Amino acid sequence: MKLKELSILCIIVFTVFTVISCGSKSKKISDDDEVNDEVMTDADLDDIHEQPDVTEYPDVTEYPDDVEDPDDPEEDDDEEIIPFPECAPESDDCGESELCIFNWKYGGYFCQPSCDPELENPCEDNFVCENVEDETLMGCFPPLKVSGWIFDIVSEENKPVEGAHVVGKVVGLSESPGMVVTGVDGRYSFSLRMRRKRDGTASTNDVLNIFVSADGFESYPGLIRPSLPVTFESVTCSSGGCFVSSGFTDIGLFPLITDFDVYRVEGRLADGDTAGLVVAECEDPPCPFAYPDDEGDFIIFNVPVGNYVIKVYSKGINYSTADVEVVDSNVTGIELEPLDTQLSTLDGQVNIVAAPGGSKTSIVMAPVSTFMTSWNKGVLVPGLRAPDQGVPPDITGSYTINGIPDGEYYVLAAFEKDGLVRDPDPNIAGTQLLKISFPGEGDQYEVIVDHFKVTSAVEIVSPGADAPELVSDIPVFIWKHYPSAQTYHLTLYSAQGIVVWEKEVSASGVNEYSVEYDGPTLSGGYYQWVVKASKAHGPISMSEDLVGIFFIGMHY
Repeated sequence: MKLKELSILCIIVFTVFTVISCGSKSKKISDDDEVNDEVMTDADLDDIHEQPDVTEYPDVTEYPDDVEDPDDPEEDDDEEIIPFPECAPESDDCGESELCIFNWKYGGYFCQPSCDPELENPCEDNFVCENVEDETLMGCFPPLKVSGWIFDIVSEENKPVEGAHVVGKVVGLSESPGMVVTGVDGRYSFSLRMRRKRDGTASTNDVLNIFVSADGFESYPGLIRPSLPVTFESVTCSSGGCFVSSGFTDIGLFPLITDFDVYRVEGRLADGDTAGLVVAECEDPPCPFAYPDDEGDFIIFNVPVGNYVIKVYSKGINYSTADVEVVDSNVTGIELEPLDTQLSTLDGQVNIVAAPGGSKTSIVMAPVSTFMTSWNKGVLVPGLRAPDQGVPPDITGSYTINGIPDGEYYVLAAFEKDGLVRDPDPNIAGTQLLKISFPGEGDQYEVIVDHFKVTSAVEIVSPGADAPELVSDIPVFIWKHYPSAQTYHLTLYSAQGIVVWEKEVSASGVNEYSVEYDGPTLSGGYYQWVVKASKAHGPISMSEDLVGIFFIGMHY
């Protein structure tokens, strides 16, 4: 054969081999598939690209010495050996110094060594040594983290608030996670220390309240904006951490509307107390306030020019006070010392009338310096409550609040959401707003007060029956008929406690009333509407203190 003919034959063979090889890689054709010479379309190419990238192994029973059998676990030299024995969470088959807890690295429950919190590094991998539910030993868990962001609630683009101070406090826990400061993106994150379940999630029915302050913005929470509780029901864990999932960790702040300069007042509680309320007491309440962080440091934002007395309200302890004059700059370096002085006790009675059987309520206390009497609202002192903090309302008769520090307070019955309200009838004893100084007259450290008269509340349907509610249009106020009511009086308040609108409605005997708002245009912000039921002699009931709250015209 000539050289030229031999070259042509080689080219033909090479081409055929290449086509067959390529075809076997791109598509498998069964014996009864039709093969034609049609040009492949874009759809055909897409079908090829969508085929799974799977390598098919030949069906053989023996592998050469230099080929690894994928089904033989003994040949997997890279398989990691788990250093802990498996266990069942409900069993007790671990050693004396071990706990059966979930391991995120190995994806299961294993007997793992307990930890000693007194050691400098009791856990590896940045885990934390925590108490374990129903156990005396402590275990190592991923840190429990809360994250969110702070933003300008009225800005079109949800502008982040840089430099906002965020403090988280868990009801029932004395330890605060400390104060964190938001970055340029408005983001914050802090860790919480608390008892865990075996899977790492929080073992608690308590709730987290978040407090936010920033230069040029109203503080959160405010008199009308309650701190929406963050629960620990939704927690997701991985080796990188356990994360609390809640929509209430993203918080919008309202810009402070003022035509005068404001400053900061900064200081600390010398004993590092974290549970109190710090108020810059002024002549015209409500006065500026703040909460201390986990080191006892505090910053009171947005303090106008004037003279103040810095006072601490903390259950179980009295503190020294400090006189402060704010002129044209921030005030720093204040230190308040704990005092070894006597504390007071409050004893009283609640009389629940015209309410469903089994109704229960609570008693709380707010400093006069934080209270708006026109609105019957103030900032509550943590712990000054009956029953104790974190316990659902259970007062039906007598109550006691002890450990009350010196100061002047409003004592409020049925302030929390319990279906009850302080009877608004001014002609009956036990319905007036109760203001008390501690200690009492003549240095009385046990103060006994007359009974509170409490009755069932007018039931609000919408907006804001259960929680603050977004209203995107003109609000329509809906409530249920109250027995024997002859008229209803509606009042709408702004977030600053200013009356925006009022309306009188005659009772007509229907089960449910509906009134559309027809007052001045509502700008973006929080509002609360209150409905009061009356008879000929005067008011007989009203809606609850913490319902009927809604917000409007805000951007999310």
